Amino acid sequence: MGITFTIEEKNNTIQFELKDRKTKPIPIPGEITPQWCEDVAKALVKHGYIEAQKALVFRDELLKELTKKSEAEFLEEEELYELVAAYFLEQGYMPVKVNSVAAVKDARYRPDVVGLNGMKVVGVEVEAYFDEYKILEATTQAKIYQRGCTHVYVAFPQKEYEKASKEDAETKKFDRLRSIADRICEESGIGILLIDTKTRKSKLKREACFSQRLDLEDYGYVMEQLRGEARALIYNTRPFLIRDLCVILLSREGLKKDELLKELRSSLPDNHWLIGSRGSTVESRIRNTLETAESMGLVKVSDENECTLSHAGRYLVTIGKQNFSKSELVESERVFFNSYLINHPLVQYALDLLEQSGKPTPLYRGDNPLWDQLKIKTKESWEWYTLSFIEETQLLKTDKSQRRKIAIYPFDLNKNREITTP
Repeated sequence: MGITFTIEEKNNTIQFELKDRKTKPIPIPGEITPQWCEDVAKALVKHGYIEAQKALVFRDELLKELTKKSEAEFLEEEELYELVAAYFLEQGYMPVKVNSVAAVKDARYRPDVVGLNGMKVVGVEVEAYFDEYKILEATTQAKIYQRGCTHVYVAFPQKEYEKASKEDAETKKFDRLRSIADRICEESGIGILLIDTKTRKSKLKREACFSQRLDLEDYGYVMEQLRGEARALIYNTRPFLIRDLCVILLSREGLKKDELLKELRSSLPDNHWLIGSRGSTVESRIRNTLETAESMGLVKVSDENECTLSHAGRYLVTIGKQNFSKSELVESERVFFNSYLINHPLVQYALDLLEQSGKPTPLYRGDNPLWDQLKIKTKESWEWYTLSFIEETQLLKTDKSQRRKIAIYPFDLNKNREITTP
């Protein structure tokens, strides 16, 4: 017919051209219908772009072309999994598994994609559409995945996420949806990935924060599935019980193991020991708590079977004694367990230095003067306390570039343990 059209992907508009004449960009609706194509054809007839008798033929051709293009770019959710998996493989994650790793022990909550990089576990909930229902579904699932993954993302097709660009009702609707998604993710520390179905590439829209909901038993279960081997973190106990054990042992050091078990049983009520238990007895729960504290290096048992606290155990007491017998962790305790149990290298290294000095050092409180110095923009809690370790163990005397690397992204130290004491 001589008339051609061009689609502007970014603005999701279509523009028609006949010789040296061009129409204004016309917004493309979310759903291409025969009626919309017919209305466009009538408008083009009115302005002399096509002849009236060819309007219906043009309508059918336009509908066919736009439908074909839409179907070519649309991918089923399962196809999107592979694109997200490819993104994390490129970022150095290995292995990356699709729809096969449970994020919560004894439950069926499976992220669509899970990847491992050192001790960092990423989980992703992928959606093929972007609407209110899918936003709430994706973010709700993501919050559950934060129990077993250190960093969690939601992923949407980029075209769906960035729909509409003109000042009309459709645009305002999607602006509102994007605002809702961004706010929920920001408040929950969830990252956002956008998938370009045309280029088959994913890009980062929002970086995920370290999970503040991390449950170390679930995290250990995820690690076991990814590595193919058991990794003992916390078995049949809870971090707050380990904290309580350390507080009790502080004033009773030197007790034999059996004596300590009896002391633990008499110091706290049975219902406290059984919080979150999965059918175990009080005796087995207390024994598991002591064994876990010992395997973590918080409690030392001598050849004579006498129990004492390690320096790390004493450090935990200094930050947790005011919360003794409470069935939850405060922020500083959560940071300690999350970083210490996943073998955060800097924390391990800092605790080694502190042990050499023989002094349990309280966590840094108040405004930290290092933020401006180190140009750190995010104040995630584990980074905040990592900086206190850096400051109080004199690590600031290390090379400036190394220091910034430690402070900004401590996980990189999995491959970087050659730091020497100043």
